[in-house]
Amino acid sequence: MSDFFERYGRCRHFFLNRYCGIKSMLTVNNWQALRNQVRKWDKPVKGSKGKLETVYNFQTKHWVGALREACANIKSMWSNLANRLKKLIQGNENLSADQRHLLFFILKFKSAWQAVL
Repeated sequence: MSDFFERYGRCRHFFLNRYCGIKSMLTVNNWQALRNQVRKWDKPVKGSKGKLETVYNFQTKHWVGALREACANIKSMWSNLANRLKKLIQGNENLSADQRHLLFFILKFKSAWQAVL
């Protein structure tokens, strides 16, 4: 059983590394669409065993769980970063009210935040 959890952790770590960047910021919000994309590149031929199933030696439902968990962790990391940035913006006395407003606006919309980064 511990071998299974080790493989699950490696699979989850693979997804964390692959989708934790700025380019994937909006992608991880909809993990089902991401799952469908992964299924396309993982198993191009129906009925065959996928790459992830072969590498991590478990069923599709297990790597899907690892993907869902990784997406939740990444979303949480971005949310925590936004909260820290909001506190820093609020505490910065060098910013004008308009600058603060613009920064809070950017943080509210992830697509704008991604474009700025």
